[in-house]
Amino acid sequence: MVVRTSKATTPVAIAEPLVLHCIGDSHSTFFRGQDQIAMDHSPSRPMRFFKVHHVGPVLAFNLVREGTTTQGRETIFEILENEVPANAWVMPVFGEIDCRAHIQMQSEKQGKPIASVIESCVANYA
Repeated sequence: MVVRTSKATTPVAIAEPLVLHCIGDSHSTFFRGQDQIAMDHSPSRPMRFFKVHHVGPVLAFNLVREGTTTQGRETIFEILENEVPANAWVMPVFGEIDCRAHIQMQSEKQGKPIASVIESCVANYA
């Protein structure tokens, strides 16, 4: 999913992005084009059209909640306010932790079917 931020109230013509801001968990660092989890915004990086903003181990399930232990929502909005220009292209990258561990754990904890927890997670993420 790729979305465009807008601080303007009037429609903005959509053009091809010069930079795509990837905001997310450790899997967002893939878009740097290197096989390591570290930020690199140097001009020599292999995939210069991506700018990665690593938020940390944030759950897609919790993106709608303020005050979580990882402060994911607050960090995302801080990045959008301070590091991403108005009308920039943004690609959120979350969900690996949810798929690997959190959905199963919540299913067991809440006594709900996995499908129900997945639906909640997708609704929260969207």
